[in-house]
Amino acid sequence: MYDRVREKIMADAKISRACANFLSDVDLKPGLAQGGGGVNAARKQQIRFVDNIYSVRSECNVNVRTRGLVTGSLTHARPAPFAVLDLEFRWCRYREHLTGVSSLTLFGTTLPEQVCAGLPRDKYRLCEIVDSSGYKPWFFFRANLRVRSIRNVVRMCTVDYNKRAPRRGLLITMIDEWSHDNWGYWSSEQGYRDQMA
Repeated sequence: MYDRVREKIMADAKISRACANFLSDVDLKPGLAQGGGGVNAARKQQIRFVDNIYSVRSECNVNVRTRGLVTGSLTHARPAPFAVLDLEFRWCRYREHLTGVSSLTLFGTTLPEQVCAGLPRDKYRLCEIVDSSGYKPWFFFRANLRVRSIRNVVRMCTVDYNKRAPRRGLLITMIDEWSHDNWGYWSSEQGYRDQMA
């Protein structure tokens, strides 16, 4: 028999700066994020973000206001050092990987192939490449991650509630900053930080 309480706690996992911004955006305090959710069938600690009362009941579900999220989760697979975020919106897909790399697919956006091929590795930040002025202050733009590579792709995305279809997009691979300190995105004295330092 395993200790269900111990296995639910994510406090020993590092999270990315972008993840901290997202958790702040959806008003999920660190204590709930670290101890909420449950252990899924693969024995991974997981929070699944849901924004309606009609979702299938599960101890992994946490109700948040997610601004059009199709699917979303924060998962920690022990003994991996990171808890990784995986989110799909109708217009983008954001995924974190255990290598410390994050990927962002912006559906309906492309760049000339010469620009993609000629981008120097790890030199530019996201907001230097993608014009964020047409977007709300999304967590990944505020984190302004360092870009490793960009390329045009075709990926499946949700176009209607349960219908998926291929769609062109721009895949951006980025390097985030991972730390235990990122759990400090909220404090009882100062509330939420609008941007991780």
